[in-house]
Amino acid sequence: MTMRLPLLAAALWVAAGLGQEPRRDFELLLPDFFETPFAGGTVIDVPERAIQRLSVQVLQTSERNIGYGNVFLKVNGKGMGNAVDRVGNEKGILMTMTPFTAGMRPDEVFDAKENVIEAIAQDRRGRRYYGNWIVRVNESQQNQLFIYTSQMAADDPKGVPPDIVLQEPKALPVVGLLEKSIKVRVQGQFSGAGSTLKVNGKPAGGAATQALTSFDETVVVARDQKEILVEAADRKGHRRAVRIPVVVQEKAPARVRFAGARYALLVGLSRYGEQKGAPPLLASAAADVTMLAAELVAKAGFKKENIRLLTDDRATPEQIRVGFSDFAAQAAGEDLLLVYVATHGLHDPSRAENLYVAAHGTQMDRLSTTAVAFADLEKLAGQSIRCNNTFLVFDVGHKLEDEHRIAGKNLINRYVLNLFSDEQGRAVLVSGAADQVSTQRSGAATGALAHWLAESLAGKADGNRDNVVTAEELFRYVAEQVRVESQGAQTPRFRLAAKSASVPLVSAQAAPRLK
Repeated sequence: MTMRLPLLAAALWVAAGLGQEPRRDFELLLPDFFETPFAGGTVIDVPERAIQRLSVQVLQTSERNIGYGNVFLKVNGKGMGNAVDRVGNEKGILMTMTPFTAGMRPDEVFDAKENVIEAIAQDRRGRRYYGNWIVRVNESQQNQLFIYTSQMAADDPKGVPPDIVLQEPKALPVVGLLEKSIKVRVQGQFSGAGSTLKVNGKPAGGAATQALTSFDETVVVARDQKEILVEAADRKGHRRAVRIPVVVQEKAPARVRFAGARYALLVGLSRYGEQKGAPPLLASAAADVTMLAAELVAKAGFKKENIRLLTDDRATPEQIRVGFSDFAAQAAGEDLLLVYVATHGLHDPSRAENLYVAAHGTQMDRLSTTAVAFADLEKLAGQSIRCNNTFLVFDVGHKLEDEHRIAGKNLINRYVLNLFSDEQGRAVLVSGAADQVSTQRSGAATGALAHWLAESLAGKADGNRDNVVTAEELFRYVAEQVRVESQGAQTPRFRLAAKSASVPLVSAQAAPRLK
């Protein structure tokens, strides 16, 4: 079941899960945005502003014999505990978070772009009930190379700011070494009747008289200009801005020398064995990591002996664990470690909050003994990874048949993004947002994520043309190319620690100009 409003007219849409209608065990209320509750297994797109209040209604707790101490709430994998109040009502038990109760947690729980909310209940016989929701800002039309911000009017905190969709430019504008200025086409659309648009402070596009208004401007960018600013504002004072960074070449790029050795752990499973209950086949996962191994040697300065390649029957649970422990521990100090995992990420059907990596020999009804728990990988990585430059890429959000799905949305991508990015120096890229499915390239034998990662290793992500592809350039380039190719259906997400963003990953000496 899908319910959608025009994105640019309303700046939000709600899509319920595909397939069978989920059982209504829980309801989520987001009073900062909506007046009606949502059943479990719902994707809720919201304007870009903070979540300050939420309530989860646990239904039929008396009939099911569920007590106050057996209802739990998680946000982005973190238990809320004392951050929610529990009260009984005619429907069951209501768990409520307010700004006051949220302050009981010392850390920041919510993310600016995407949040996963999970509810768990257990009756006195041990039967468990589970529901989840994905609450996110719709980024399907946002260029990942640019910076998007919103500002709400003080007297209308529940309002929706205008939206801006840019068709041009597609890449970062570059003022060349010998150029005093360049001309840049800024083209797109903005929303909201009565909204106005400015480009670098000058009116553009006229006043919006309908839900969607087009604009097409050519701006002159001088060498001392750091960005192009596109701003839309409505009559109430809600604002939306897109900042397009400008790259200015100051001197001829120098050759880059990389410090430390380079290691790569590449895990890809297309086939999981002949045992009953094996996960579905993945068309290109094994081929993807095999291709990447060759690219790392040919274009990124990796030595063959420093690459551990685990595919299909070589990627058993034990071999994957050894890769994350013994092999990963070889990288130390200023060495660089790249981990790329392409396989199924799985929820345990009986305990959906437990998540696993599918390995060779995995059986869907015996995940705890035949797959690798993500919690185990986190522990092994924490114990073994000793180098300062660690980059983890997970392509684990793949399509599952209905019999393998949980009563809710697939949260693997979001879980991985949270799990591995807390440590200083680690950078994480996942193939898409929560519940998004990795795409295969049309007419090609490779997956979209692996293809564009290989293109980045060939130097195409060198946006500022300084002969080096940094981690931030690579992650942003891959995310943008996958988003465009999938027409917004797959929007990779990443987290970069400040320390890792500028780490050089590959020399781009012979790189073609970014288009």
